Amino acid sequence: MSTQDEQIQRLRYFDNQFLKAEDFTTEQEYHLEMRRRHNRGLHTKGVAEGLRIIKTNEKQITVTSGFAIDENGNEIILLKDLPISLADTEKYRKDSTIYVFAEYKEKKEKPQPETSTDEKQSTRFFENAAINVETTEPDIGKKQIVRIGRLKFDTNGNVPDQKVDVPDKDQFLNKDFREEAAAKLPTFSISIQQLKTESKAKATVDVEYGSDKLRVPVFESPVSSPSLATPNIGAFILVYAFSPTENANFSWRQEYTTERRRISNGEEKLMQTQYVVFSNNTRPDSNKPGLKITITYEIYAVLPN
Repeated sequence: MSTQDEQIQRLRYFDNQFLKAEDFTTEQEYHLEMRRRHNRGLHTKGVAEGLRIIKTNEKQITVTSGFAIDENGNEIILLKDLPISLADTEKYRKDSTIYVFAEYKEKKEKPQPETSTDEKQSTRFFENAAINVETTEPDIGKKQIVRIGRLKFDTNGNVPDQKVDVPDKDQFLNKDFREEAAAKLPTFSISIQQLKTESKAKATVDVEYGSDKLRVPVFESPVSSPSLATPNIGAFILVYAFSPTENANFSWRQEYTTERRRISNGEEKLMQTQYVVFSNNTRPDSNKPGLKITITYEIYAVLPN
């Protein structure tokens, strides 16, 4: 946008000012460019809301309404659900993989007068979400497109069945293909998409009073160089625990041990093990000295993906 290339311009108004079309264009370019700068600077490209693929029938899918942000900061908005026919057997063959992506488009409309064919006389820009369906994978480097989903025809050349009630199992979303918008994070930050959660332990056990007998190993890693460039890798631990024992009182803590161990190839390595240790803190009374309690727990490790 020429008015914004060299410096940021914003209109200043005063009484009896004479305004031309160029002034109103500058006014719109200011707000449009600032929104795009915001989107580029604070958000990653991808789908922000909706734009899900749903099977309509054997030869048709529907892309639901929603919006996305492309890498240029454009807002791609689909106001209504869009049905898409895949019945063209020449284009969509039996073994086809279908790639669905969105692209920002704008078009000049509503000429004045209505009979004019001169684009310069158009009174509106219509902004549209162009939903494209191709059998070749789009270039991942294209800034102006956002990948929505991917599906493969079944053996009969039809749209496969879909588990829309289980989003994580929805094969149309293809998390390795679909792009999801997110907030940009500072350097060295880790987003939710970059993390994985692993179940490490699950049990129901009895623990004696005053003991730390319940010691659960959760994560093990080799001890790396002491330099800051290669720090030890630990795990962020999630612990869900409760006791059905009346008047129970317990706590848990993390512990680390470092010891030299022989690994599978016979080599010895210094290994660090991360534990969760449960303690029975239930106070005994004259009738029940050393109350044993039952603890049910689940432990998860959250790690970089």
